[in-house]
Amino acid sequence: MSTAIPSARVDARALKSIALQFWLNGAVFAAFVPRLPEVRDMLGITIDQLGQALTLASVGGLVGSLTIGKVIKRLQLKPTMLISACLICLLMPWLAFSTAMWQLVALLSLMMMLDVFVDVSMNIQASDLSARQKTPVINRLHGLWSIGTVAGSISAGVALSAGISLQMHLLLISGALAFAMVYIASGLKQPVLLDEQTSQSTQKTPPHYTKYLMFLILGVCCILPEILPTDWAAFRLHDDLGEANNLAALGYTTFATGMVIGRMSGDHVVSKVGAYQALIYGCVFSLVGLTLAFLIDTTDASYAGLALAGLGASVFFPSIYDAAARANGNSASMLGAMTAGSRVAVLVAPAAIGWLAYQPSLNVGMAVALFAMPAVLLLAWLSKPVFSLQTIESD
Repeated sequence: MSTAIPSARVDARALKSIALQFWLNGAVFAAFVPRLPEVRDMLGITIDQLGQALTLASVGGLVGSLTIGKVIKRLQLKPTMLISACLICLLMPWLAFSTAMWQLVALLSLMMMLDVFVDVSMNIQASDLSARQKTPVINRLHGLWSIGTVAGSISAGVALSAGISLQMHLLLISGALAFAMVYIASGLKQPVLLDEQTSQSTQKTPPHYTKYLMFLILGVCCILPEILPTDWAAFRLHDDLGEANNLAALGYTTFATGMVIGRMSGDHVVSKVGAYQALIYGCVFSLVGLTLAFLIDTTDASYAGLALAGLGASVFFPSIYDAAARANGNSASMLGAMTAGSRVAVLVAPAAIGWLAYQPSLNVGMAVALFAMPAVLLLAWLSKPVFSLQTIESD
């Protein structure tokens, strides 16, 4: 009894650190992306060349996904997250001082690789802490990430309105990150990898290589219903349905609002019905929402569908991250496989959807996201024992 209270206090403090890390992880790149036009002008390159640079840089994230298992095995979770986050702090300002496109590509590639290291290690720790709570918190942590992206983009708008230069803006962000890392590092504990905790599980699970493939495909399938509406909702409303640009822009806001609401309430749903059942509900909501948004040719249906699709998609990544972190075997590598799948999809999907949208129409191109839902349900069913693991009792 005497050890329960200190353990609970340690968990509560560690949870605050992880929560702040989720928020920061969402905010840091979101603060830079809105200022990309300045980077383009600073380097004297075309928007096409900037697109090529961003595509090349994304390969760094893919490399990070393929190597994260070995990195965490060597460094352990806490050092991996802290070292990677601190390196991002150091590299961030240099983006504003790049003088050639290759420098921008090199810096972004390295930062995207480090971002994977932070992302995977913080999600494993988040899953560990969530499993120790009476009510899980993994969805709300991802909700904080979403709120962080909004805060980061707002900071860019405020900086632009105040006439703050890109260099000064990124220096301020770097300083704020470094200050926050002191608080984060002081509260983190060094958790045991969840694959070690569950290694004695008597539940039958697929062989490791099969699970890697399953999480790889889940990464692809889960990202499609999330990124495609955010990238293409405005085009759907403007080009297909004839809405003005200002109203078309609200499509993204509608979807994002649904996601935030879903993530901030998702933990309570999971605690009532279980992670697997919540994932089923998410697939149904997303399927119905995307059908309304992209296959029914009315504006009201599109807005309602986008809100419903955001609500459904909100549980995908928190659930899959949590499941991968709890899976027997090398959980870091499984998370790496999942992030690799999502990053490959991010590389391929925009071009594929653009081609499909150009050939028949945008709603036909967007409909490919609908095919992701049956795949999510099938793979989740095959890995159902992972979603059904019981919470870990506090020490």
